[in-house]
Amino acid sequence: MIMMKTRLKFSPLACAALALFPLSSVAYAQTAPADADADADAEAGDDAGDTIVVTANRREESAQKVGIAVTALAPQMLENGAIIQSSDIAKLVPALNTIPNAGSPVTAYSIRGVSLPDGSAQQESPIALYQDGVYVANTAAAGFPVFDLQRVEALRGPQGTLFGRNATGGLIQFISNKPEEGFSAQIEGSLGSYELRQLEGFVNFGNDVIAVRVAGSHLESDGFINNTLGRNLLTRNVDALRIQVRFEPNPDTVFTLRAEGFDQKGTARAGKHVATWTPPGALYPEPLPADVDAWGGGPGNDLFGYRDTNPDPYTVEVNRPGFLTKNNKTLALTYEQALGIVSLNSTTAYTRTKVGYLEDSDAGPTDSLVFATGSDVDTFSQELRFQADHGGFRWTAGGYYIKIDGDYDGSFTVPEFFGFSTRSQALFNQTTRSFSLFAQGEYDLTDRLTFILGGRYQWDKNELDLAVDCIDFTPDSCAVIFPGYSDGAPGTLGTLRNVAQQQKNDDWSGKVGLNFQATQDLLFYVSASKGLKGGGWTISPDGTSLVDRFGFGPEKLYAYEGGVKTTLADGKVTANLSAFYYDYKGAQTYFFSGVTATVFNQNATNKGFEFEVNARPWRGGNIGFNVAYADPMVKGIVTPEGVQSQRPTLASKWQVGWNAGQSIDLSDRANLYLGYVAKYTSNRYFNIVNEPLLLGRGYTVHDLNAKLTLDDRYWISVFASNVTDKKYVSAIFSQAPQGYALLQYAEPRVIGLRVGAKF
Repeated sequence: MIMMKTRLKFSPLACAALALFPLSSVAYAQTAPADADADADAEAGDDAGDTIVVTANRREESAQKVGIAVTALAPQMLENGAIIQSSDIAKLVPALNTIPNAGSPVTAYSIRGVSLPDGSAQQESPIALYQDGVYVANTAAAGFPVFDLQRVEALRGPQGTLFGRNATGGLIQFISNKPEEGFSAQIEGSLGSYELRQLEGFVNFGNDVIAVRVAGSHLESDGFINNTLGRNLLTRNVDALRIQVRFEPNPDTVFTLRAEGFDQKGTARAGKHVATWTPPGALYPEPLPADVDAWGGGPGNDLFGYRDTNPDPYTVEVNRPGFLTKNNKTLALTYEQALGIVSLNSTTAYTRTKVGYLEDSDAGPTDSLVFATGSDVDTFSQELRFQADHGGFRWTAGGYYIKIDGDYDGSFTVPEFFGFSTRSQALFNQTTRSFSLFAQGEYDLTDRLTFILGGRYQWDKNELDLAVDCIDFTPDSCAVIFPGYSDGAPGTLGTLRNVAQQQKNDDWSGKVGLNFQATQDLLFYVSASKGLKGGGWTISPDGTSLVDRFGFGPEKLYAYEGGVKTTLADGKVTANLSAFYYDYKGAQTYFFSGVTATVFNQNATNKGFEFEVNARPWRGGNIGFNVAYADPMVKGIVTPEGVQSQRPTLASKWQVGWNAGQSIDLSDRANLYLGYVAKYTSNRYFNIVNEPLLLGRGYTVHDLNAKLTLDDRYWISVFASNVTDKKYVSAIFSQAPQGYALLQYAEPRVIGLRVGAKF
């Protein structure tokens, strides 16, 4: 086990219960100040066609005036999509794919086919996540509960100039509701399929100097994977709490303190077991016929003598249900100061994330392979940013520092394998320090043409201290099961081998662009950008990591993008089109085989487009449509067919979404809202070697929501996610050397009821 760090602990559920209790009925008076930060108090319109304000350039602007491909999600849209955790927003955002964290230690995001779906918690994603202006560095913390949100912004393409670290593929911001003047409160309870039980709400109170907002959420679910040998899998018990205090001693000064965290417990994931083999003369594994004894374990069985004969994708036979525990706490302080025409923003944040995870990797009743991992990670960040608007010239400049210090462990245990029993394990500390300086300016060449130039220079230092070993529970087991641990084998790590490595890199990222505001309602934009993502190491506890191979370097992306944004019919219709071309130098590429994961650098290209249209064609109604196309290809991948270009993991070529909503006034007191969201996602592979067994077929998911509101205060709603009960895989892992593959299926249909009130 990793060395544990002692910290103060809190109970989110207990705090949430206190927060939701009606503390007072007294209303306070407050005047809310203007906020230039990335998490400023900006209203996102609930209906298509409303003016939606985003902070893609680190200041408030209409989404239709920003020369960036951005999708903004208002609370009504989040409700229609039954968004419970952060990864659920893939239903609503063009070009976004995810591997959810339900029952697994990390969450992977992909925008335009750009991702790094490594299951190791020490890796950082090329899709940067932000919560209220704070970077979420740890992928284990990237699957968090969402509640009391003002909006979500999804930015496509490199965003490193203004936002910094590891945003080569894009950026997603989750912006919560902020403390405001007066008293308000809300509570909502939900019941649904698979014993889903959820309670969330907030209390807000304050005056013109100080305001407080406390929001909390509790979620339970008995899991949708039926395990015939024990507890169901993917059970969840999640508590979350957010406390914000806003202090404005004078009109030019604002302090916002945010304390936020979540605690998650449940059983682990387990894929549907499919026995596989590679027939004579074939190049890739394929499902094993029931009458073929390919492994000596009986007809149709894998190496361990098991075959899952139940056709239900949501029923498994797992003798070890495993567990997943997560605890994440963040403390952040934002200081905003008006200095005449210049504004200062300082954001200081500390996050601690602890994860424990164990899964039955053979996904069956045999006691053959168990995987466990744990992490304890401290992250500290500090950003200092200055901004000014001189009329025809606007600029932003500042500095950013982050330190990520994590203790990690991983192990494979073989309780019994033909008389052998062993455990291989890796224990390591990885520390990342990064400092950068950045600036971006926008200069109006004419009243319609704006020139944009920005740059960032960053210095990264990564340090690794690694120890690997193998434990023989029976004699000579390590040499048989994990031959990578055989002492003296060329290029391998021997038993009890310690390794210390260091990486230092410095480089620049930047952007140059033009915005042409042809009319008040028509914007053309073009840009060229360079993005960076830091390097690191791939640590595999099976002992096969080579000292000269498990490190990977930074990736560099040269991106070229253009687009048009239009507003039509007196603001009732918006239609946006963007197109892009990416040229990667050393793209970080993920490969998984058996029990070994590797990240390496390879050149790649990508091209595609997105189109979005939203409209309010009649009173109370809104409709939307979007389509995204991406064609990423990684060059020089070694496959059984030779060296080829391959599609990266999670890279769907096509995604198509559509939605509709209708608000109906039933009387002066009653309103009915009907909402519908759907999205089609085309085929995608789950490994860089595009073998047929690892192809996830395309699918369409439909969500429905109906909400009755009385007196604009009480409501009851029914919802159905995946209403057609579409069965589709969210991840596939090949264990070809052991004769099986694991297919993880996404959540089936969930039907539920919500009841709520606000005060």
